[in-house]
Amino acid sequence: MIPSVPWRLRVDGPLMGFENMEADEALLEAQKAPAAVPVLRFFRWKSKTLTFGRLQDHHAAANQTMILGCRAMARRPTGGGTVVHEKDLSFSLSWREGHPSFPRRLKEVYRAIHGTVRSALAGLGVETSFFAGPTGRGGMCFESPAVDDLMWNGKKVLGGAMRVTGFGRLYEGNLLWAEMGLDDAAVLKAAGAAFERELFMSPPQTREIAY
Repeated sequence: MIPSVPWRLRVDGPLMGFENMEADEALLEAQKAPAAVPVLRFFRWKSKTLTFGRLQDHHAAANQTMILGCRAMARRPTGGGTVVHEKDLSFSLSWREGHPSFPRRLKEVYRAIHGTVRSALAGLGVETSFFAGPTGRGGMCFESPAVDDLMWNGKKVLGGAMRVTGFGRLYEGNLLWAEMGLDDAAVLKAAGAAFERELFMSPPQTREIAY
């Protein structure tokens, strides 16, 4: 059994796209400290925003931003495709390399994180499934599910991307709660409780809540 570990919960109010991405980047950088603990961060967006993966082309993303009617754009510190943020709950996890709460094999990390969210949704009466493949190809993230993304009624409702460094890991994910007819606040509460119960096995060391 994985032992209970100290961790932090952070819930931010709506921010600009670049502010959200800078916050996640800072949380990853903070994992350089030997005493750093994992941080689970939930966040939202001030306006309709397009984010794109760290290896994607900036000019192509700018064109999509205009075409899709987004008011802002930001490059994510993680990989993955293009995501439009409007009615979604975004969250990130940052942790030190080798932390016992997370699988050692990177391909198992997604399933562990997405499985925790799946449990939270089941508690709200919504049954989802893991996407088994084959993985699609395309720039729009939610049009191209990858293995272990969460599916509901044939539609991808949770996807994520990671950044791997020599000292730590950063996961960023987006959950389409409105697609499933759920309440934003209820999903956040259920997801936070599921991570506390199933991943960290203990209450958070600190709670930083801003709405």
